[in-house]
Amino acid sequence: MEPIGAAYTLTVAQFAGQVNQRGGNVAVHRAQVVRVLASFEETKKYMSKDGIEEVHKYLRTGQWVRDHTNAGSHPAYKRFVGSGGYKKTLYYPQFFVIQAIYTLNGRQIGNAVERMYEELSGHWGKFIPSDKPFYPRLADPDKERRFIMEDYRWRDFQVGRQASNNTIHVTIPEAKGHAAALNDNNNTNNKQKVLDGYLRAAAQLSAEINTESQLKGRDREVQLLQDQLRDSQQRNADLQRQVQEQTKLRRHAEYQTKMSQNRLKERQEQLQDAQDQLHETQQELQDMHHRYRESQMLLSKYEEKAKQVHHHISQSQSFSNRALEAASKIQSLLALGQ
Repeated sequence: MEPIGAAYTLTVAQFAGQVNQRGGNVAVHRAQVVRVLASFEETKKYMSKDGIEEVHKYLRTGQWVRDHTNAGSHPAYKRFVGSGGYKKTLYYPQFFVIQAIYTLNGRQIGNAVERMYEELSGHWGKFIPSDKPFYPRLADPDKERRFIMEDYRWRDFQVGRQASNNTIHVTIPEAKGHAAALNDNNNTNNKQKVLDGYLRAAAQLSAEINTESQLKGRDREVQLLQDQLRDSQQRNADLQRQVQEQTKLRRHAEYQTKMSQNRLKERQEQLQDAQDQLHETQQELQDMHHRYRESQMLLSKYEEKAKQVHHHISQSQSFSNRALEAASKIQSLLALGQ
């Protein structure tokens, strides 16, 4: 059994015109083609036949081979997310080439890539990480088709032109109608009219192609300058945001430092007050100790005086007792003399 997607084959040789276009970076172009085709082979293991077919149809145009070395400036990115003046498409094949060229294996991660995955996750209704390849497949093929296509439409231009960098592939939408007319109508005049109309359309288209070829080089230079300007503006905006963030952080740090200094000053004042109170308390304690010693000295003096008074009292009592005894003896002697 033939595997899904086996019929959709792309080779590096098919993109030789895009890789080797004049004025382009051949090394960058070749690396992009190799990465995208390798990723396309991986899709065949996971995606449905319709999904693979849609990716194949977009890749075949070669419009995604560019000189841009960052995701944010690539036209496929701008169309997918709706930046740089483009309308947002959310068209999966555009995401696919950005994923293959810039984000697989962590080659490039930044604000642009983060925005792309945010848009993708919101569109598919689930979180889609940037460190793993996203090859979608849903059980409902109609729903899958809507999610893959989103706001992207393949438009058939009147002259059927499909531009692919410097290579222009030409088809004539009326060709089928003309061929049918040639097969169904045996009238020679009608055949001639159809052929004349075909030739006029081809001549007109040839003139348009020549004019476009002359202007394409200038358009490409203008596009590169515009891309560089947008990149510079984006970098400037990023730098301004960084400066604003750094300013906020610096102001916050200054505020925190000032608050810490104020708290430290308050603590120092409180410590000084406590030290002053301790000094006063120590002084009061010394005064109390001095008064206590003075009181002890006074008490000692009072005790000494009390002892002296008590001694005098004892002596006085002794003298009194002797005097009484002497008086008694005198009275006794007087009584005997009578």
